[in-house]
Amino acid sequence: MAPTLVQQRPAGLCASSAFTFVLTMGIVNLFGDMTYEGGGAINGQFMATLGASAAIVSITAGIGEFLGYALRAVSGYIADRTGRYWLITFIGYVINLLAVPAMAVAGNWQVAALLILAERIGRALRKPTVEAMLSYTTGKHGQGWVYAVNTALDETGATLGPLIIALVLFFHGDYRTGYALLLISSVLAVGALVVARINFPVPARLEEGRTAPASKLGRSYWIYMAAAACFAAGLMSYELIAYHLATAKIVGENWIPVLLAFSTGCGVIASLVLGKLYDRARLPTLLVAVFLSALFTPFAFLGGFTAVLIGMVFWGIGYATQDTLLKAVVANVEKKYGKQVELAHRSTYNPFTKKQFAISDMWVPDPGNYHKEIWTKIGMPNGPVTYDDLVKAAPEIKKVAPQMQIPIGIGLSQDIDSNMAVRNMLWCHGGSIQDKDSNVVLNSPETLAALEYAKKLYSVGMTQAVLSWNAASNNQAFNAQETAYILNSISAYRTAQDNKLPVLEHYFFTPALKGPKATLASEHVMSGYVIWKFSKNQDVAKEFLVALIDASKESMLASKLYNFPSFYGAAATESGLASSKKAESGAAWIAKQCNNDPFGSTPPDKLALLAKSLPWSTNLGYPGFANPAEGEIFDTYVITDMFAKAATGALSPKDAMAEASTRCKQIFDKWRAKKMVAGGGKDK
Repeated sequence: MAPTLVQQRPAGLCASSAFTFVLTMGIVNLFGDMTYEGGGAINGQFMATLGASAAIVSITAGIGEFLGYALRAVSGYIADRTGRYWLITFIGYVINLLAVPAMAVAGNWQVAALLILAERIGRALRKPTVEAMLSYTTGKHGQGWVYAVNTALDETGATLGPLIIALVLFFHGDYRTGYALLLISSVLAVGALVVARINFPVPARLEEGRTAPASKLGRSYWIYMAAAACFAAGLMSYELIAYHLATAKIVGENWIPVLLAFSTGCGVIASLVLGKLYDRARLPTLLVAVFLSALFTPFAFLGGFTAVLIGMVFWGIGYATQDTLLKAVVANVEKKYGKQVELAHRSTYNPFTKKQFAISDMWVPDPGNYHKEIWTKIGMPNGPVTYDDLVKAAPEIKKVAPQMQIPIGIGLSQDIDSNMAVRNMLWCHGGSIQDKDSNVVLNSPETLAALEYAKKLYSVGMTQAVLSWNAASNNQAFNAQETAYILNSISAYRTAQDNKLPVLEHYFFTPALKGPKATLASEHVMSGYVIWKFSKNQDVAKEFLVALIDASKESMLASKLYNFPSFYGAAATESGLASSKKAESGAAWIAKQCNNDPFGSTPPDKLALLAKSLPWSTNLGYPGFANPAEGEIFDTYVITDMFAKAATGALSPKDAMAEASTRCKQIFDKWRAKKMVAGGGKDK
């Protein structure tokens, strides 16, 4: 959905419209839940009449729940990429709603099972888009209250649906008649959805200020998602509960839908109460609700009618907690900082395992450092712009500065700086270790071109010394004025500044160099904090990491602009801003520091290019995400070895590439066997 300015709209009118939208969508959900919860009240028993066993009922319900949640990520991604929120919502509702009355014509349990799965899939499609649209109203009414009102109407429908089915059975109707009657509520739900679409074509306009841009999900989001997953694992679908009640003969079959209605009715009350309490006291409300929900299982499965009745109260609280509180929590934490920088997300999230395996509070840009006096003498006062400029400049630098035996100080050794430098060279020639889908693609014409370039550069601008450099060698060479160009962060510059070295007045910077295919540079440092499972102080660790991100401005200043925040919004200078505004405010503060270095650069804007470093900075693993295989290749210096062998002639560029490609495939295969990395089908 495109960002939309609505500041001209009167606040009262905006709030009224927001609540009308919440109410309209609540009515859609009322009729929707009436349909599929009505069907859910008899799905288990109906499948039993078609010959399904308890295992079949349980497996169908389990797969349905899995699809109902797993596919939400797909639906949400597609909606964010295309902006077609309403279209996806309509498709989801139509599948979701029509699958239930279609059960009336199911001739066997296999067809019935497929329809149950279809109903869950439809719900998965429309759930993320509906909640995304509702999120635009949370600023007006509070996150807990918005989701509570919507969930209360949702649960009201979930109460009425089973009661309707109970009446059908009470008057001696059969299951098929009950399913058929639910077609009425299906049509009413679609009608209400049409009304919502006509009256609110762009729900983003309901939010004050600008709608936050699509953002990557932060650490807190994934912690809450992990908690929500554990919580959901403790709940179960009503199909299995109904099967248990029927086979154990705890109640008559006519009363099974009534129990569901009773439980969802309790959920209606719980949603409203918990939603209001959450907006006042978030964590205590959440903890109490989760504790009460956990009492459901022993009461429902280990006792008689009275225990089951009590258990169903807790079951209703459980679903109210899941549908109201956890959504409100997620909405809250994602609004705290706004958008995380893309390369930090790609460095700390594994899309194959779907694990947020680390949290980054900062990253470091990696510009080029050039000796302005020397480059001015050879006719390039602004330093190199392309990789070809390095090859052209190297012989000229030797002429004007014979003391510089290594005109171009790019390492080809087993150290971290060389590791990043050769990747820059590889990417800018169009090569990479993996593609975006984690297939090993190192063996390519683009990689060969990068290696042939490195061989040429080594022959005209380097010596064997670069083969044994450590991480400090390029800094030391530049500060001693023994080289005219290095790839490094500003740490070497700050050392020269702190020690008032003669090179200081000649110290200047360039952005990433342009290659034949791209203009990219690896981040110089990417922080990645993890909390071990065996830690005895996990809660304290989580609080510490949040505090670390809160202190992003202090971190940047204490590091003399070396550290850049992974969450630009954490550097915002004003309070009370929308998430998108926080990111903008933080970026403005960062630019202000870079444009007028508070640590005494001459000229003051010497570091200004760092404020614009995000577009040309990327993550290890580009064009894919960081993963264990990429990490091992980095740690074992496969790529630096490849470049060194090709540059020095130890192997031909083609043979060096083939050797490195084999090593990369072996490493990727090892991690694929551990189910940690995707790809393999399109390895080169």
